[in-house]
Amino acid sequence: MSAKLLPSNATALERAVADSTASPLDPSVLRTLWSADHCPAPLLPYLAWAMSVDGWAYALTDAPRRQLIRESLALHRKKGTPWAIQRALGILGFAEARLIEHPPGAHWAEFDVQLMLRNAEDQAAVGNALNVIALWKPERSHLRRLAAIQQVSGTLKVAAATCLGETSRVMPYQLRRLSAPPLLLYLAATTTLVEVLRIRPRGAPLSR
Repeated sequence: MSAKLLPSNATALERAVADSTASPLDPSVLRTLWSADHCPAPLLPYLAWAMSVDGWAYALTDAPRRQLIRESLALHRKKGTPWAIQRALGILGFAEARLIEHPPGAHWAEFDVQLMLRNAEDQAAVGNALNVIALWKPERSHLRRLAAIQQVSGTLKVAAATCLGETSRVMPYQLRRLSAPPLLLYLAATTTLVEVLRIRPRGAPLSR
């Protein structure tokens, strides 16, 4: 909007607000407004609103936002199904999410979800995953358990040592048959694993 479109009796405040929200729009952009791939990033929220996109608040970058818009129709068609839950989680960064229907010992309307975490950012997004599951699951079903699994790779150092001892006794010369006791060889090994777990208040920034 521009102050030039306001009536002549507009106040100075109204003109200032109009000028602050004015944004030039290239007419050639109009043909891309309905395209998830080519719509300008500042206008993506309006396209998402027009397409009734769910879970928009949990998409933090343009890539998942455009993917949500691109697949909004398919997701709405199958909303409430395991596919829709897993697909929504996959778009929002949990590509290896697994939904387990009818887990042992659960009620028929309960289900479990497993998330594979890759880094600290995924850990911070677990709360968003809970909201996404609640958004796409059927109303009759309930999430019983959310398991967040993270694979950690590292170097395991293994060491071994062999100790061998012998006892000899020097005695006066005797004419008898010499014999030696059976030799026992003792082997031992140990593995040491050290893990550091830091617990911070929710929302506290993570430091490397």
